[in-house]
Parts: sequence; structure tokens; C-alpha cells
Amino acid sequence: MLTVLNCCFNLLCISPSSLCRHVDDGWWPIDNNAVEKRFRPFVIGRKNWIFSTSLGGAKVNNLNSHDYLKHVFTILPQAESLDDIDKLLPRTVGQKLGC
Repeated sequence: MLTVLNCCFNLLCISPSSLCRHVDDGWWPIDNNAVEKRFRPFVIGRKNWIFSTSLGGAKVNNLNSHDYLKHVFTILPQAESLDDIDKLLPRTVGQKLGC
């Protein structure tokens, strides 16, 4: 938080006229809520869509998501190496679960 505040003060020192632009002309908005509202669906969607087109996901490998996650969370605590974790990927688990 302190670095953000320092950055703001540095910006104020570099270009004070741009900071006070809204005082000179009342039509300039103080905030950018309109822009943030337009970007919000994409930011929230990005979190949700990040794995939606994954080529190695449970849907692509015809796995029941509930059964797959149940299997992964049962076996994961016993994993001792990265190879053990790699064996839990959907493309590998599908063969073990008989899909």
C-alpha cells in the first residue's frame, strides 16, 4: 500500500496539472467508474474461462467431474513426487477409471 501511495505522490509531483484537470473543467470525471464497469465482465469472466477450453480437461476426456475430483482428492495426499501428481491429470485418470 505504501508503494502505491508513493507512486501517487510521484505522479502528483511530475504532472500536477493533469491531476487538477477536473477542477478546471467540470465535465471531466474524477473517477473512471464507467470504464471499470465496462471491463468488469471480462475480468470476472477471465477467472471463470481460464480452464474452460483446456484440451486435457475432464469434459474432453469424458470423465464425470464429481468422480474425477473425488478420485484426485483421495489420491493426492499420498502423492510423493511430481510423477505421482502427473498421474492424476484427466488424460491419465480416464484410463484408470475405465472411461
